[in-house]
Amino acid sequence: MVISNNTTTLEKLVLEPIIFLDLFSFPPTAWEVWQYLNERLPFLKVESVLSFWVSQKVISEKQGFYFLSGKDDLISIRKHRYNYSANKLKKARFFAKLFTFFPGVLAVSAANFIGSHNWRQNSDIDLFIITKKGYLWRSRLFCAGLAKILFSRPTKKNKKDKICLSFYVSENALNLKNLELVGGDPYFKYWRQGLLPLYVKGNIWKKFLQANQGEENKEGVKYIKKNFLENLAKKIQLRIMSPQLKKEINKSEGVVINDDVLKLYLTERRREFLDNFNLKRYEIFKTIN
Repeated sequence: MVISNNTTTLEKLVLEPIIFLDLFSFPPTAWEVWQYLNERLPFLKVESVLSFWVSQKVISEKQGFYFLSGKDDLISIRKHRYNYSANKLKKARFFAKLFTFFPGVLAVSAANFIGSHNWRQNSDIDLFIITKKGYLWRSRLFCAGLAKILFSRPTKKNKKDKICLSFYVSENALNLKNLELVGGDPYFKYWRQGLLPLYVKGNIWKKFLQANQGEENKEGVKYIKKNFLENLAKKIQLRIMSPQLKKEINKSEGVVINDDVLKLYLTERRREFLDNFNLKRYEIFKTIN
């Protein structure tokens, strides 16, 4: 359907969260669309724009959820995944509490929802961890080791409800923008906005949010003198690290390894999601210009 009137940038902007979240079979509410928007628009304005697109049959609304026309089945998928996610979060909170007993761990959050409570039934439980300066490697050794002892690390054959510990940053590296893909990275934006803090010490989560909103961290980045135990933890983990990860160290967008960031994703699909999003957005926008 070609819409005769000139649609504004703002009206198209409101469509983008619905288009992107469709890639993950997630129909957002009006409130969630507002939360995911790059620009902070008045909520009532967002509701008004959504109603406009519904009237033009570009999107549909049912039970308070918005989705691309013809995707009514996403409502049922979302409800089922909410139940799966609620159960997984109980386990996530249990491990987050255990991890924060280690003095180097400052915050543990649930990650990779891509939409609220949107973990799949057979998925693992992805956690994002912030550590003290100079405690990154020791924190990983403690967290991964504890999960291993408790038989809760994912394997190639079994990932369901296992604890995935593949992303750590120290308080020296709270701003994650340098990890984004050049030329746009919608997946990373939605990943970051969807983080759900489970256990937090002090005001570290506030600092994290400020760092990723462009606000200055007044403490700045401090040089940390290498600690014997930290170096030992690093050497142990690099020695037992899989050959595949070692091969990709700082060569892959999914594998970043240094003393302030450990990002250990051998399989990363951000570029695929970017391409799919751009294609779907193009197909929809060309019908409404």
